[in-house]
Amino acid sequence: DIDGVVRLVDGILQNAPKDQGSPDVVSLYGAVAHKHAEERFHGKPKAAHEFMLKVEADQESLRARESQRLVEIRPAAKIEEHSPVQQRHKSAAHRALEEELAAEQAAHIEQANEVIAREVMARESFVREEDLARAWLRSGLQKGLNDFTKKQEHKFKQLREKVEVLREPIARKVPQHHFKRALYVSKTPRHDVPCYATVRQALDTACDGDSIYILPGKYELSCAVDKNLEFVGVPDAEGNQALLVSSGRLAIFRMVGEHCSIKNCVIRHEGPAGQAISVTAGETTVEGCTVTSAGG
Repeated sequence: DIDGVVRLVDGILQNAPKDQGSPDVVSLYGAVAHKHAEERFHGKPKAAHEFMLKVEADQESLRARESQRLVEIRPAAKIEEHSPVQQRHKSAAHRALEEELAAEQAAHIEQANEVIAREVMARESFVREEDLARAWLRSGLQKGLNDFTKKQEHKFKQLREKVEVLREPIARKVPQHHFKRALYVSKTPRHDVPCYATVRQALDTACDGDSIYILPGKYELSCAVDKNLEFVGVPDAEGNQALLVSSGRLAIFRMVGEHCSIKNCVIRHEGPAGQAISVTAGETTVEGCTVTSAGG
């Protein structure tokens, strides 16, 4: 404790012999304070500078008190110096007191050094414990982060598996169309319903379960039907029906859908060879149609 050193120096000055100057304890105090500042404020230049300013102020105060004490004791010392025997007696007493004070001063300085050493050791121990605590905290945080990451990955994996399981039956449980659509084909534009100009356009747009209504007129056609569709001819007021013709080698309708039907149409293959309707897969129902072809 540097304040304790200040009190020690002040006590030495008060108990110094009256006939001579005291040891240079002020300088000693400065040396001890300088050592204390180096150990206590290592790496803190601003704090060390402020501390040394305080030490210099204390030294000036101690020097002023020593000067005042010497001024007060000098007249008394001159009066008592009239006898050589008394002077020798006083000198021996002064030497004994000086030795006692020096021993006490050395003990106090040693005690101050011990206090400073204990403070340095405590600081070093605190730094070591702080480093250990930080290392333990870092390792604990890393372990906690790793555990959290593993748990989240496991949860994400389970979630992905559930999503995959839910995706599979959707196509089977929910049909593609919840209602049946009606598509119209007409040679002339109509204002009441939207119409396609050819049967091929309506066939490309249609999906399973749709119906294609063909208004009267002559339509060139040769197509493969791989959807579950219904072809319906719509006669006009005079009884005219839709006429589906082809002169190529392939059939007008090549049916490969599971469930198809053709109703109220005139289907005529005009080529030297070929069929009007060819069914290679599934079931096809033909109702109210006039079907002719050279190939049968």
